[in-house]
Amino acid sequence: MSGAVATSGGSIQVVLEVSDNVSSTFTYSLDGTIYNSLPVNRIISLPVSSPGPNVISVWVKDQAGNVGNTSITIRKL
Repeated sequence: MSGAVATSGGSIQVVLEVSDNVSSTFTYSLDGTIYNSLPVNRIISLPVSSPGPNVISVWVKDQAGNVGNTSITIRKL
């Protein structure tokens, strides 16, 4: 994931790009909450209501069982 790391707004749009075209499971979490499935287009809008750091984590699994994950911290100004 990449993009802006700070916002003064109340929400952000996240776009997930993957290099493996056979990945089958895409999930995300905001600030350690339960993981949710990403939509097919892999674009989500998330609230950024807490001042300070907000951590977005993504977990991906491909059809061969390989797993990848990453996180990005967005600061609410």
